[in-house]
Amino acid sequence: AYVSAAGRLSEISSQVNGMIAEVSAAASQANVEVGGALNDVTAVVEANGRAIERLKELQSGLDPSLPGYNEIQTAIQRLETQNAADQELLANLTALNNDTEDVISAIQSSADAINAAIRDSADSASAVRDVLSSTLPDINSAMSAMSASAGAFSSALDSQRRVVAESINLLTALEGQLGDTVTALVTLDGNLADVERDLENVRTDVAALSNADIWNKVQALTGLNPDQIAKFMASPVQVNEHDVFPVPTYGSAMAPLFTNLSLWIGAFVLVVLIKQEVDTEGIEGLTVRQAYLGRWLLLAVLNVLQALLVSIGNIVIGVQMANAAAFVATSVFVGFVYLAIIYALAVSFGYIGKGIIILFVIMQIPGASGIYPIQMMPEFFQRLFPFFPFTHGIDAMRETIGGFYDGYYLRALAILAVFAVLSFFLGIFVRQRIGSLSRLFNRNLDETELYVAEDVQILGSRRRLHQMVQALTNREQFQAETLARRRRFERSHLSLRRLALLLGVLASVILLGFSWLFPDTKATVLGLWGVLCLLVIGTLVTLEYLKQNIGFATEVGEMPDLDLQNALRHEEAASHSAAVLDDLEANRRDEREQGQDA
Repeated sequence: AYVSAAGRLSEISSQVNGMIAEVSAAASQANVEVGGALNDVTAVVEANGRAIERLKELQSGLDPSLPGYNEIQTAIQRLETQNAADQELLANLTALNNDTEDVISAIQSSADAINAAIRDSADSASAVRDVLSSTLPDINSAMSAMSASAGAFSSALDSQRRVVAESINLLTALEGQLGDTVTALVTLDGNLADVERDLENVRTDVAALSNADIWNKVQALTGLNPDQIAKFMASPVQVNEHDVFPVPTYGSAMAPLFTNLSLWIGAFVLVVLIKQEVDTEGIEGLTVRQAYLGRWLLLAVLNVLQALLVSIGNIVIGVQMANAAAFVATSVFVGFVYLAIIYALAVSFGYIGKGIIILFVIMQIPGASGIYPIQMMPEFFQRLFPFFPFTHGIDAMRETIGGFYDGYYLRALAILAVFAVLSFFLGIFVRQRIGSLSRLFNRNLDETELYVAEDVQILGSRRRLHQMVQALTNREQFQAETLARRRRFERSHLSLRRLALLLGVLASVILLGFSWLFPDTKATVLGLWGVLCLLVIGTLVTLEYLKQNIGFATEVGEMPDLDLQNALRHEEAASHSAAVLDDLEANRRDEREQGQDA
């Protein structure tokens, strides 16, 4: 029994020693962690103290009236409160560290006592158990206290981080404000220097004036009122304004521009939506001239409705009117003129004419004095000002809104009538000369299968007639000259086209950079860019026209004499505005059949 008891005691001794070793190791580790936490808290407390001192030094050098002064004072108070809490935590950690060292010593002493008691007798085990039962709760309490202190320390560190971040933000804002203050002081210094120079100049002028004879004569005069003299010197000229034709509202002042813009866009939309070439089915003996005028009259009916809608709408919304009936009639007349211009350009030049119409409206908005007086615009627009239809349309409508003066209204209408006459001349007569150009452009568009391209009804061309006559007169010489022209053109065609595109892009980039460097020249740059676009488009179209012309000359040189004579007769008949469209259609069918046979 004693042996078994001794063995049992030995086993118990081993188990107890293992447990004590674990407890001792845990206590030692806790002591190390508490020591590290103690060092961290000490460092934080010292850093907070330095930060508080730095902020107080910074605050002492600031003016209390600055915007950031109260925020710095609040940050200092929060740091002092937090630092006091950290110091209290530091004291608790110091006490905990001392308690932990005492616990470790007690554990070691208990282990020695237990081993001695086990070796002496079994009764000592009971004493050891009593010691352990009294010591372990203290250890658990110490560990719980240490865990609570560590949690409090973690929370304190988080709060400290937030306070430090807020302090950094405040210091950053303060730095920006100080930078602005320095800039303001530098500016003030420059202004004071300018004032000093001005005062020096005034002093010099006064000294020179006091020494002049005129000053002595002025001093000899009596009865002068200094206040009146000062008032006269400050404002020697008084301007009296009298509104002869008052336009009190901004909307009424801008109504002429936007009404003209609406009429122009409305006419353009009509030309885009409705076919330009006339269908001759069921109409016998219809000539090119009749077809042109008939289609314009159809568009004019719709244009009248647009003009009435816009003009009456202005009256309804309260635009000022000197004569409402004259305003409505002027809108209708201006709409007719704009339709004549747009229809002539679109029919004569096809898609190129539509592009010109768009460029026109872009250039007329700043160049027709619709927004600002033309005297305030660049010289480029001042030179083009009389040649814009908008110029005279806006002037005519201004007369009906503000009041009539000295025949300006009739003069504006007369100039618009000249624009209309020139447009009809272009569409009826000049169109015969350039019909092949429109047909070329439409045919190229039709080959892309992306755009709708109408077949041009006028096929006559003086150039084609000249080539046919040359071929009939001396075919061999004509063929030789055509071959030489074709070879020269083929060598340079692609290069010229690429050069035109490249120069257009480079010039556009240069104009863009120029407008960016000199913002006041944007209006002029816009006008120059429009002219540049017209030049590039004109160059490309000319190259394609020459290409088509050379191709037609090659075909003419290979035609039999009989076919060439028939083609000459058809071409001559098609070059007149009185040509019958049915005959032109028959000639066109013959050409297509000959091309298919070839």
